[in-house]
Amino acid sequence: MPEIASSQLTPPQQEAFRKAKDALSRQNHDYILMLLPPLLEGAPGFLEGRKLLRAAQLSKSKSASKIEKSMVAVKIAPMVMQAKSAAGKSLGSGLAKLEEALSMDPQSPQANGALAELALANDLPGTAIFAHETIRAAKPQDTQNLHGLARALIAAKQMTKARDVYQSIMEISPTDGEALKGMKDCSAMSASQEGGWEKSTDFRDSLKNKDEALALESASKVVKSAEALADQLARLHAQFEKEPQNVTLARQIAELCEQQGSIDHALQWFQFAHELAQKTDPNLEKAVFRLRLVQLDSELEQAQSSGSDVTVLTEIQGRKKTLVLEGARERVTRYPNDLQYRFELG
Repeated sequence: MPEIASSQLTPPQQEAFRKAKDALSRQNHDYILMLLPPLLEGAPGFLEGRKLLRAAQLSKSKSASKIEKSMVAVKIAPMVMQAKSAAGKSLGSGLAKLEEALSMDPQSPQANGALAELALANDLPGTAIFAHETIRAAKPQDTQNLHGLARALIAAKQMTKARDVYQSIMEISPTDGEALKGMKDCSAMSASQEGGWEKSTDFRDSLKNKDEALALESASKVVKSAEALADQLARLHAQFEKEPQNVTLARQIAELCEQQGSIDHALQWFQFAHELAQKTDPNLEKAVFRLRLVQLDSELEQAQSSGSDVTVLTEIQGRKKTLVLEGARERVTRYPNDLQYRFELG
């Protein structure tokens, strides 16, 4: 059961989704909680709708009292068991039961973990990724959840992102051998995907000429290079554990993360190095600014490729313009005699 887009919904389902989006803009969360569960029960693979429902659940849960929140875990456990049982007969019914639990606690590790498990077993890797990411937002240090997230990303053939997750696990637990192996394997698979020969069982048989052989040799070098980067990162992480104030090590880790294509982690490490240097290193400052722009460009590209609304694209472009302007002003304030910075601000 593959995930589906809104265009694949029935006309009544599309109308319900349209009303739910309108309700979100008015912050009418109760109406969303009424509209979307029946829709998702009939279309369990509609991930965009599940994300919208979760956003409404999260907003509504903020008003819950401490007493209410303390009682939730006790209520959710039997609901998760019922959901798994129901999913054996109807996936939509099983996931609907989980959504009842998630309405009480949208970030419940129990309910989200069960959602990920059922989704992955029914060819819904995007839904599994979403469930694990929801747990991650509440418990970023939960390595068990991160391992589950990495497996879901691999199922979705998102090897680069899976590698980044394994790298996050290594940062939390440097001795995690499974994460180190996963990081190496995903680096190799990512490189092989880029080379275009990952599906061949005996890829040498498919070579047609010398040029293809040379291309394969080049791709092999990329894989080895990726493995070398992973090994080097592991060593630097171990060294940084012993020298947590070492700016040079933090910078080196950031640079290697960027070489790997792990932009989010590279930015985190450049920001950390910048803080360690007490924000006195202009090169680190430039690196942070540059990668923040890269992130926004990537977000814009993904939004365009997924056919997002013009309002979404405009919002991302607006954030980029604000970042560029504020960055230019900050640099002129910090380095008032630098004519290049003044020119950039102009």
